[in-house]
Amino acid sequence: KQEKTDITTLEKKIAEQQAQIEELMKIIQGGMNAVAPITNTEDINADEDILVVSLTPNKLNLVGSDGSTLFSFDAMYEEQYIDYASLKEIVRVNRDMAKNGRFYILDEKAVNKLRLKNNYKNVLTPEQMKQILSSNTEHAVELYKLANATQQQTILDVVRQAKFNGKDVDYNLLRELGELSGVNLIDAEDATQIEK
Repeated sequence: KQEKTDITTLEKKIAEQQAQIEELMKIIQGGMNAVAPITNTEDINADEDILVVSLTPNKLNLVGSDGSTLFSFDAMYEEQYIDYASLKEIVRVNRDMAKNGRFYILDEKAVNKLRLKNNYKNVLTPEQMKQILSSNTEHAVELYKLANATQQQTILDVVRQAKFNGKDVDYNLLRELGELSGVNLIDAEDATQIEK
C-alpha cells in the first residue's frame, strides 16, 4: 500500500512538472514570435539621424554617388550625425570602407538595414580601438587579433603615431604587434621628422 502511494505521488509530481515545462515552452515560443515581427517591420526614416564615428587615424572623406564629399571627419573618433538617406548612399558607394571599419555606425538598426551585421562581427568598436593603447599588452594584442586586416593596419598606425608623438607606449606591445604584423615598430622612424 505504501508503494502505491509513493508511485501515485511521483506520478502527480511528474505530471505537474510536465505541465510547468509546457507552460515555459509556450512562454518561450510566444516571446520569440512576439519579438520577430517588431524587428522586421521597424523602418528607418530617410531623415533620421544616425551617429557615425571615424575609425581612421587621419582625415576621412565620405563621398556620395557623384564623387563629391558628403561628410568629412578630421580626426579619429570624431562623431557626426548623418541622415539615414545620406548614410545609405555612402555605404553603397564606400561599401568596403563600411565593411572594414574605416568608420563605425553606432546604430544597430541601421547596421542591420544596411546589411553590415555580419561584417561587424570582425570590426572593433570605437571603445575597443581606444583600449589598444590604454589596456595591458595581452588585451591589446587580443584586440589586434580580433580585428580585420584593415583595422589591424589602423592599429599599427595608431601605435606608431602615439610613439612618434612621445606618448609612453609599452615596449612589449611594440614587440608583440611587430612580431604579429611583420613590421618593426620598435625601431620605426617618423617619416615626417626625417630631414631631407
